[in-house]
Amino acid sequence: GLGIALVAVAVSAITGNTVFDAVGTLGIGVLLAVNSVFLGIEMTSLLVGETASADQLRAIEERLATTPGVRRVVHLRAVHVGPEELLVGAKVLFAPGLSVEEAAGVVDEAEIAVRSSVPTAVWVYIEPGRTGESAPAVAPANHDPEGH
Repeated sequence: GLGIALVAVAVSAITGNTVFDAVGTLGIGVLLAVNSVFLGIEMTSLLVGETASADQLRAIEERLATTPGVRRVVHLRAVHVGPEELLVGAKVLFAPGLSVEEAAGVVDEAEIAVRSSVPTAVWVYIEPGRTGESAPAVAPANHDPEGH
């Protein structure tokens, strides 16, 4: 915008023709309109909770499922809370017979594993599931359990 203004004012001053200044003003207006549309689209997707990419979801699920002490991933959600920040929530089944201390250690290891494979996973919350859980191994990204 500043470059357009500089060129328009300079050409207008050199030639004495104010049409160049008017054209420069219109150019700045078009630039601002395009920029606002782009920013509006990008910010809307972040405000409504854009889900993580399929590759990121696969990587997170794989790291959780292969963490020693995790039997299977029951439910997984990962949404953007910023341009380069993911919030990950997962329900996992732990291996049978783990003590509370051992399960806490498994959660810590799983969080480290997820963050190492997907560095944008800033917040990782893992909760234990029950043996009788009937949810799919990983729910589809657009699945709404309340049916809304």
